[in-house]
Amino acid sequence: MRIRTAIKRLQRLTPVFYITLLGATLSACGGSSSQLAVSTLEQQNWQHTITLDEFENKYLENDTDIESARKGSFDDHLSFLNRYIDFRLKVKDAIDRGYDKDPAIRGELRQYREQLAGPYLIEKEIIDKNLRDLYEKRQEELSASHILTLVSPSASPADTLRAYKKIMAALSRIRSGEPFDSVAVAYSEDPSVTRNNGQLGYFSGGMMVHQFETAAYATKTGQVSSPVRTRYGYHLIKVWARRPRTQDIRASHIMVSVSANAEPFDTLKAYQKAAEILGRLKRGEEFAQLSKDLSDDKASGAKGGDLGYFGLNRMVKPFEDAAFAIKTIGDLSPIIRTSFGYHIIKLTDRKAPASYEEEKEMLKRILQRDTEKLTQEKDRLITRLKKVYFYEENPAALGLIRSGLDSTTTIASLDKLDKKSLVTLYFKLDKSEIYTLDSLVQYLKQSIAKEEPLTPAMFDKLAIDYADQKVLDHEVNQLENRYEDFARLMKSYYDGVLLFKASEETVWKKAAVPEAEARAFYEKNKGSYKFEERVKLSEITVTDKNLADDLYAELTQGKRTRDILNAKMVASRRRKLQIQLRSVMRKTDTTSTIKRVKLEKELSELTVDDQPRSFEAIVKRYSLSHDSTGNAKSFLYQKDEFAIADDVFDQPKGSISEPIKLEDEYKIIRVDGREAARTKTFEEAKQEVSSQLQEEITKKLEKDWIDSLRAKTKISIFGDNLKQAFRGETKKNAAKLTKGN
Repeated sequence: MRIRTAIKRLQRLTPVFYITLLGATLSACGGSSSQLAVSTLEQQNWQHTITLDEFENKYLENDTDIESARKGSFDDHLSFLNRYIDFRLKVKDAIDRGYDKDPAIRGELRQYREQLAGPYLIEKEIIDKNLRDLYEKRQEELSASHILTLVSPSASPADTLRAYKKIMAALSRIRSGEPFDSVAVAYSEDPSVTRNNGQLGYFSGGMMVHQFETAAYATKTGQVSSPVRTRYGYHLIKVWARRPRTQDIRASHIMVSVSANAEPFDTLKAYQKAAEILGRLKRGEEFAQLSKDLSDDKASGAKGGDLGYFGLNRMVKPFEDAAFAIKTIGDLSPIIRTSFGYHIIKLTDRKAPASYEEEKEMLKRILQRDTEKLTQEKDRLITRLKKVYFYEENPAALGLIRSGLDSTTTIASLDKLDKKSLVTLYFKLDKSEIYTLDSLVQYLKQSIAKEEPLTPAMFDKLAIDYADQKVLDHEVNQLENRYEDFARLMKSYYDGVLLFKASEETVWKKAAVPEAEARAFYEKNKGSYKFEERVKLSEITVTDKNLADDLYAELTQGKRTRDILNAKMVASRRRKLQIQLRSVMRKTDTTSTIKRVKLEKELSELTVDDQPRSFEAIVKRYSLSHDSTGNAKSFLYQKDEFAIADDVFDQPKGSISEPIKLEDEYKIIRVDGREAARTKTFEEAKQEVSSQLQEEITKKLEKDWIDSLRAKTKISIFGDNLKQAFRGETKKNAAKLTKGN
């Protein structure tokens, strides 16, 4: 019955073209269900088969997640299939018109690929391959100590050896049985060792430099690592303990501030205040209200003490220990002391463990910040690709250029190379892709300025960079063959560009509405274009709530508190200006003359200003929104057009609203009047009329185009195969294309 219903629906929608809805599968499909044909499209000298795999991928690309796709009915899938058939026919029409050979389109496709391919390769070969490792490391936290001997990456061999010998001496003493902490105090050059004896506390993946992190996770509990080199120097790491990852928590606090060097009396007074607050909390008073009223941390106090979510190493140690020690949501900590004062902490939430997919984007951000690790991984990728593509370098080639360089030579010296040297092989890929010294020279000329010195060391680095980039470029050129999803992505963009061009030529350019036609339509249907009753509003917009409250009080209660200039202040300012004026009047130079004019102007404008101001005056002085002359902007709104307008819609003329928060701004609204319902003028309705006409024309052109394409196409839909969508093995592939992956 459902098949017959589908046939009838399709026949009603598209009576001018031929469709057969078959139950049998194509024998050519073989054993893989993903290659089942759900539709075939046939035109003269052209046939396209839409496989189940292609259908599922496109269905999921259409902003649909895998679970929704699984729940979709046969009719849902059939409806999408028909839309996709229309899409494929339009792309075929674009190719028939030769748009795929259009230089502008080919250039756009080439540019898109150039922008996409390099980052895609790094994402696939470096980012994605390290994300899972980072996620697994973050499921476990290590408590460790370290000893550091400082040496920079660019240090001399002598300095490097000094640091290495010192770290080995420390290791020798540890192996002889001395406590790690004692050796750390004696040997470590980490400045914090005087405070922590080398102890780092707990950490997890992404919190340390990657060489340190890798070594720490590879070291067994209770053992000490071999020396580890990082950009800071040499480290010895002792792992004290391991534990499952501590989930982020959300907490609020009330703080009673007391400085670290406060007098005992002040410290006691602060503690007694904290104890009194804790007592009130235990008697049932609301934490958020007490935080607002009594906390010395005003920023969090304004939010009821809320500190948001935080993890390890985000708060000072005593606070962190106390917060994470609270086991039950809603419970309070005892009074704790930090360098800021006394705190009472309330646990308000604890995050559940996140899955790999949930953390994937956050893990990417962590990894992308670790440029040192990414560089190392990129070097490893290049080394691997050199083996894959049989990279072969001529060891004598670079010497032909390097021998003529010193600390004074510039890029211009390369012009003196003879042609015989330039055609010398530098390296080759895949045994046949040849790169000569000439190509390297051209790269060098693009990389450094003519006057910049080209030293032997710089030359060697740039030569390596050039070869490495060419190896990566070679891999980039293979992406469509190596990565099915990249090939699919490029195909989608190719189809999209062609569809855009075909739609532009067939529909959009022909759907323009002349003004005379729009005006005639308006005159004929004038009664359809109306404004309902509208309220006229003006607004003051500021970003500070306290300022908004003060301005509201000034407008409604006559209480002015901002920028007051009373008689006493005016008199004082006038005396100062007169003294300055007498001083400059004795001088005749240009600077003094200019200053005199400014002082005279300020004196003439100096007047008492301590009375409540008008709405317009406040707009000019404070509002972020005003017209070009500084006056209040006026707005007309119908009911249900703007939430803020709805709040004051029924208020009388002259009413002023309390400050209304809208995103990061506060608005004070004044009702300026009302406008009765009326018919729109043509100019007011012009855009609406044109859009309506354009939509009708577009729909007709679109339908005519589709009808003509379907009329010349034999379309077969295989219903039983379509019923297999998002079932069985095909769902595994489909899931890869859901949003967010």
